[in-house]
Amino acid sequence: MFQDALIALMQEKPFSAITIKELCAQADMNRSTFYLHYTDPRMLLQETEQNVRASLLDYLKQSADTDDQIETLTSFLSYVKQNRDVFALFFNDEERHFYFELMWDVWKIAHHRDAPVPAQMREDYIVIYTMVGSSMLVREWIARKCDLPERELALIIRAFGLKREDVNQEVEALLRAEAAAQPNTQRETDG
Repeated sequence: MFQDALIALMQEKPFSAITIKELCAQADMNRSTFYLHYTDPRMLLQETEQNVRASLLDYLKQSADTDDQIETLTSFLSYVKQNRDVFALFFNDEERHFYFELMWDVWKIAHHRDAPVPAQMREDYIVIYTMVGSSMLVREWIARKCDLPERELALIIRAFGLKREDVNQEVEALLRAEAAAQPNTQRETDG
């Protein structure tokens, strides 16, 4: 009940302006009930975010063929569209950046990765850059009332992911060029 109250109040005002008194009034509960479950509104927000994340991940695991990145992204966007009001709150929360965590979760499902692999650390930086852009695309899509079909936005996001491979190849080429130039520079300063 408190989670529903929090979501309703976040539609009216920023989280930082929500009081326990308002949460209790919205949930039609008393303060002692609130304190029985939570120490403060931030704890309630964290639990709400965890539940949103868990629901999303369950949905993706049940509905998406995780071998198909486009299908995974399309399923993610369908879920966001079905729950647009809730996701609008989280994708507009500049303070917490919960949406980046959600996008990272979706990326891990689409790419079958549970944790960074040391040999792929550069790849992870590129992915983080891509996820930030993808998050902003989804945020804008929500703000525009999901005006593009989910699959079309999934294809746009995937196209940015394909550019990731180009970036990785470019970095490799630059590193090889620098390494090849390094011995020549060293010989010139030694001579």
